Amino acid sequence: MDEPGQHSMRLASQRALLQRLIAQRGLQAIVAASLDENESVSKEVTTGLQFQLIQWEGKVIQPLVP
Repeated sequence: MDEPGQHSMRLASQRALLQRLIAQRGLQAIVAASLDENESVSKEVTTGLQFQLIQWEGKVIQPLVP
């Protein structure tokens, strides 16, 4: 698990990664990204790609409360 944008990948590289994932038959890929910087960047990287966007408010991973 890693976040491509965290490593300051060029937009073209992020797009190439997503295209390769989408091209794999029988593969389900989950890509997590923080969109707090600029949502237009994610739109540019994903334009024309077929994917399902799931937005999550708050923290995805958090301590269990007994």
